[in-house]
Amino acid sequence: MQRKIALHLDYVYGSGTSRFWPLEELTFDLSKRTGRIKYVYSKEGLLATIRENGSLALTILGATLLARSDGFKRGYCVTVSDEAVGPVSEGRSVFVKHIIKCGELIKPKLDVVVLDRKGEVIAVGQSVVSSRMIAELKKGVAVKVREGLKTSKMYD
Repeated sequence: MQRKIALHLDYVYGSGTSRFWPLEELTFDLSKRTGRIKYVYSKEGLLATIRENGSLALTILGATLLARSDGFKRGYCVTVSDEAVGPVSEGRSVFVKHIIKCGELIKPKLDVVVLDRKGEVIAVGQSVVSSRMIAELKKGVAVKVREGLKTSKMYD
């Protein structure tokens, strides 16, 4: 199952991304109905949920590990202005006007990671528009945040 997750990560987020997760330590919860992997854990906690359509729903922990990869940051992260850090880390959506840097491979409905100016993970969510649209738009929601750093169950 570790190999399956590694292949999945490398397919979705680029070759070599899986090496940033502790593959040998991973444990899994399987769906009782289908037998498929539903949750991926490390010793530190939940890394991701695998949706029915096969896409990954990253947690703050899973995103923090992946964000150690420069390629992942260049492709699948958005960096927000200082004024947006507070609201976004509390779980609020990311608006286009607050994005100062955008990953070049972002497509609508893809899980993306939100970073502050220092490169620290402050939220994870699903993109609403592509990176190209983020660059062109002046207003509107770019990322619907699913989990902010301040609302994360990881820090309860």
